Amino acid sequence: MDVESLPAFANPTTLSTDLQWSRYVRFLKTIIGEDDWTTQLIITAKKLTLQPFFFTFSHSFLLFPCRLRCRFEHSTIMLTFTKAVVAALATLSAVHGLPQAATPPSSSSPPEDVALLARDLRAAPTVVKRFQRLLTQGGALITGEALKKATTFVFHDATPSPKAKGGATKSANVDTFPILTGLGLTTTMAFIEPCGINAPHVHPRADEWVTLVEGSNLHFGYVLENGLVAAGQKSEIAGKLNKYEGTIFPMGSIHYQFNNNCKKAVTVSSLNSEDPGTSLVAQGFFALNAGVVNATLGFPKSIDGSNIEQFRSMIPANLVQDVDNCLAKCHN
Repeated sequence: MDVESLPAFANPTTLSTDLQWSRYVRFLKTIIGEDDWTTQLIITAKKLTLQPFFFTFSHSFLLFPCRLRCRFEHSTIMLTFTKAVVAALATLSAVHGLPQAATPPSSSSPPEDVALLARDLRAAPTVVKRFQRLLTQGGALITGEALKKATTFVFHDATPSPKAKGGATKSANVDTFPILTGLGLTTTMAFIEPCGINAPHVHPRADEWVTLVEGSNLHFGYVLENGLVAAGQKSEIAGKLNKYEGTIFPMGSIHYQFNNNCKKAVTVSSLNSEDPGTSLVAQGFFALNAGVVNATLGFPKSIDGSNIEQFRSMIPANLVQDVDNCLAKCHN
């Protein structure tokens, strides 16, 4: 079973009304059976107004190969699966009732209304229809704050990732700034703390031009695909930027920036895709099977089968601070 073969009311992108919710409940009961656990799951999700989460979770389950799913339908595995979901929802219910500290939204997770708008814009038959959908109402241009929100992107409130120590980044892309839909453009600002590193990463769908607009002595480096140089020769293309200098990171290259300075550095990057994507090299590599990681590294003494999980948990997110010489210089 694939998305296209599901009834309209079983597709999470179409579920927004009580009628569709009721239809989906009936469809779900048909698939996984009607028992006390199923009923409790549905009631809990409805009570918490977690329909979007519930739809997406259930929809993902429905996309399992039918042969595998049918084996689950009347087994203890299905019961365990349902109980686990109920337990998770119950936990969410307990947390939902407690006072919560205000936390800024992640720049990589756009609000749902923005994501829906972006999907509408992609479906527009012409460019002018796309801009009409975004910038007009009743045949006239929108005004005031609505126009500002649609046409102006704010970078100054960038917040670090939960484990990041070296700074923060914020991107205007098709998800966070819908007016970019169809324009083939993304802009990212990085605010790199003293001795901070914008950790090695890859953009699989875009070239990147980066300019240093604040700070100095920003080291950079990148590695292209295999075959650039003869075997045994250094393949890293490296340099440093001072204020108002820039460089290019070709699509698919592994690249980084290191703020070898005791003052904050700020960069502006332009990428030639509205959806460039980002893959962090270290985090991605250590997310692989531990045996594969160890074999690739030649079973080093410092990273082996007994400590790979500990090492994995210590990798900071995106921006990291681990250059001892710079830290010593700035803290003396």
